[in-house]
Amino acid sequence: AAVALLLAACGQNKPEMGKAKECVEGLLNNIKTDNYEALGKYYSSAYNESTSKEQRIEKLNKLKELLGAIESFQVVDSLVQENDDATAIVLTYKVNHTKIPTNEKFIVIKDEGEYKIMGHNIVQAQ
Repeated sequence: AAVALLLAACGQNKPEMGKAKECVEGLLNNIKTDNYEALGKYYSSAYNESTSKEQRIEKLNKLKELLGAIESFQVVDSLVQENDDATAIVLTYKVNHTKIPTNEKFIVIKDEGEYKIMGHNIVQAQ
């Protein structure tokens, strides 16, 4: 019984790739439909503290003007990064916009018991 309990405890800390993808895709779908008000729930508390809702909406409007609206997206890479302090899931998506395609990297962590985006990097696809 002790071995089963130990295995169950280890499994609880294992990163859940599916939940991390749900978080990122929820964010991308809300951006796609211009539902910028709902985006705060997808970001970590640290990210929300460093960027106000108004700043985030302003950035997204500028990105949409430059890149165009999101048409589609798909995950192209995923990996788990572990260190002594925390575990992060890094997801890279190919995002097709109406003007310029991008590769977008998301760093997802478990924050207050839920998967949240801690970092989001956008580069033009080659």
